[in-house]
Amino acid sequence: AILQATVSRHGDSITPANLRTEAERVLARDADRGLREAFERGVEGWIEQARDHVLRRYSHVWGMDLGTSKSAAAVFDMERRRPEICAHEGKLTFPSTLCIDKAGDEIVGLDATEQLRPELRGCITCSKRTMGTRATYKLGDRRFSAEEVAARFIVHAQGLVEAFILGKVRAYVGVHASKQLDAKVPDAWLDEPKLADRMRIAVPEAVVTVPAYFNFDQRRATRDAAEVAGVRVRRLVPEPTAACL
Repeated sequence: AILQATVSRHGDSITPANLRTEAERVLARDADRGLREAFERGVEGWIEQARDHVLRRYSHVWGMDLGTSKSAAAVFDMERRRPEICAHEGKLTFPSTLCIDKAGDEIVGLDATEQLRPELRGCITCSKRTMGTRATYKLGDRRFSAEEVAARFIVHAQGLVEAFILGKVRAYVGVHASKQLDAKVPDAWLDEPKLADRMRIAVPEAVVTVPAYFNFDQRRATRDAAEVAGVRVRRLVPEPTAACL
């Protein structure tokens, strides 16, 4: 079949080099097809194993430092007995800021320098200080309460945790699939949306830190913000207590 394809393509100009090149191309294509078919047959099992492994290793409840100027999210590694920070663009924390651009899109986590971008219409900072009050913030034609702003930060933090967990599942699938198939699985296969959806693990519960001086209204507002974000707060921990722990 390889010889026929080569003769058909090159006609009278066929040479050993042409034959070798065509043979290598066809063999590589067939090998890729066979690898892909084997990957698709086994991927569901590898994903299930990876999810089980990750769920055993990392706590189901994640933690958030909902800060005035910066916030952070983490999950506990029960195997190494230590927390793992879920990074924001390679950094351990993200600015507690909410901005809106001219297209009306909301952006969380821009620092002071990034807030100077010309496409931005405005930014909200330090909104935590008005939690539990009736204060509102105006961005363009929209108004936000402090709880609504905090809800955006909680959603963003939850996304960082889910991305961290997804990365662990993806890495496990990649390593074990490559080992079983005795070939490196292309990253593009692991990044396909349909696989990412099956690898994703929801993290709906969190522990959130609050300042020791927060009164009942401020604590209630923090829980309300989490509820708006779709996150169940297992416990509000005063910051000094969190530092001691």
